[in-house]
Amino acid sequence: MKKLRLHFLVALRSQIREPAYVVSTLVFPSLFFLFFAQPNADTPEKAKALLASFSAYAVLSVMFLDFSVSTARDRQSAWASYVRTLDRSFFISIVAKCLNAMLFSLLAVLLVFATVHASTDIQLQALQGLKLILVLLIGAPIFGLIGFALGMNLSKSSALPVTNLIYLTMTFAGGLWIPPNALSTAVQKISPYLPSRAYGEVLWSTALEQSLDSKWIFALLGFGLLAMISIALKANRT
Repeated sequence: MKKLRLHFLVALRSQIREPAYVVSTLVFPSLFFLFFAQPNADTPEKAKALLASFSAYAVLSVMFLDFSVSTARDRQSAWASYVRTLDRSFFISIVAKCLNAMLFSLLAVLLVFATVHASTDIQLQALQGLKLILVLLIGAPIFGLIGFALGMNLSKSSALPVTNLIYLTMTFAGGLWIPPNALSTAVQKISPYLPSRAYGEVLWSTALEQSLDSKWIFALLGFGLLAMISIALKANRT
């Protein structure tokens, strides 16, 4: 636990030293909601669905996009090379980075909650909101694993463009920007096979208190397992 705390503090201080990162991470999801989604949140049910969507977007922006880019950047640093030589520190550093990313995800999600409550007539009970946040945080590490696996297989120069392309595809085709049934026919065919769509389905059912098909939970777990296998294989080769 002492090592985990130290690695967590190192990761946290590294992020805090970049105020542009902190501000953009926390503020952008809420701004995007106001710019693109708030006019469509004209009923309490629509507001709840959009709250779930943009909260998921906030989580993905940190756990997937930033996590993968920072992993590709950091693994080529002298510090990362040193950490890999220490007993069990490689695994501990992954957990610490994931916890750090989850902290920023939670702060971004809370700001989305505040923005939606202030700008719509959402009528969300406190217990419902806590349940939605809990589900968001339970699913978040899966995208951290996916981002970490991607970052371990990308160079520092290619990480940002490649990850951005995948991230934009996942958020749009996954139905986080517009509802899945409003996507084009071609996009609707690939949407169910994306981890972001599975995440969205779990969150929408939670926010709207609807029944959930268990296939979406198994899909998320499957993506997490594949990411873990990829990380293990890459770690064994380095």
